[in-house]
Amino acid sequence: MKTSEEALHDLLIERSELWNKIDRGNGAVGVLPNPQGHLLEMQLNHMRNYLHVLDLRIEELNRHLSNDMSDVRA
Repeated sequence: MKTSEEALHDLLIERSELWNKIDRGNGAVGVLPNPQGHLLEMQLNHMRNYLHVLDLRIEELNRHLSNDMSDVRA
């Protein structure tokens, strides 16, 4: 079982990799002819949605870790 810190680290790495893929894909959308450009845009939209999910998970885990740290100091 991973610790919260390890899970957060993994999520941050996954988010960074996904962001890089989205960034590269954004540049390719305008260059590709249809239907490839349209299909890539749809895939990028799914990736952006998942990026949002990762952001929410990271935010929740950060909050959990902050609460744990507050309990340790108290």
